[in-house]
Amino acid sequence: MALALLCGGANLIGQNTLVSISAPDIQKRERIVGFEVQVRSGRIAQLRNMPVGWKITVDNDPSWNTVVAGSRAH
Repeated sequence: MALALLCGGANLIGQNTLVSISAPDIQKRERIVGFEVQVRSGRIAQLRNMPVGWKITVDNDPSWNTVVAGSRAH
């Protein structure tokens, strides 16, 4: 999954930053069932390559404290 962040920090106002999250190294019988990413002084401008079968929510709070959370839909 890739996140495009619009930063609101003093030195990065209006700049976009692309953040990619690589798949973690998990054992054969392990599964990822959810995740949460917290962003301070920024907002999520775009999500790309979201996994199929997942519910993804983005809370772009006006305080510039954003949360992206995901969980398996089934």
